[in-house]
Amino acid sequence: MSSGSSARNSDSSDTRDRPLKEYFCLADGRTAALLNSQAGCDFLCWPTFDSPLRLAALLDRRRGGSVAVTPTGGPITTATWRGGSRAARYTRPDGVRIDVGLVADGAEGSALVWLVDGPGSGSLLISPTNPEAGRGSGWQETPGGASLGPALLEDGPGGPLTLLVSASTVASDAGLLLEMGPDGIVVWVGASPR
Repeated sequence: MSSGSSARNSDSSDTRDRPLKEYFCLADGRTAALLNSQAGCDFLCWPTFDSPLRLAALLDRRRGGSVAVTPTGGPITTATWRGGSRAARYTRPDGVRIDVGLVADGAEGSALVWLVDGPGSGSLLISPTNPEAGRGSGWQETPGGASLGPALLEDGPGGPLTLLVSASTVASDAGLLLEMGPDGIVVWVGASPR
């Protein structure tokens, strides 16, 4: 996605095929994630490039799995690269900002992290979609977030993929719902920190 491009006004769970040019590619030498125009991760090979795909909605929207982090007040209208960094920035007209990047997880791996801030009120929806190709269980709510249960290859070489949130969440049919506070929200997808 080019700097300053406008995102399509569509829901992150949109079932239409997205053109590849609407994705940001985040890579750090260990792994790669592809983010759609609404701050959702539709592709993640984790913990390394040659690991089994953990999220692959880009390839199969129904069975591939994804994680979306979406303010509930309306669609994201702008998606750009954040300055000279390797992070993507998503914004809404009301001032809500979502920065997404890959960070070192402290255990020689990487985690995909969303930092959400802006006005001190409003709700945020975190929508993990199950990768249904495996025979194991999908996302399960845990204290502080969710965990992707055993999948096709016993959950891959990195162990369980964990989703952690820096604030209390309430489970709903659509995902994990939380209220945004003045300090912002952090959403982490990777190995569970030890």
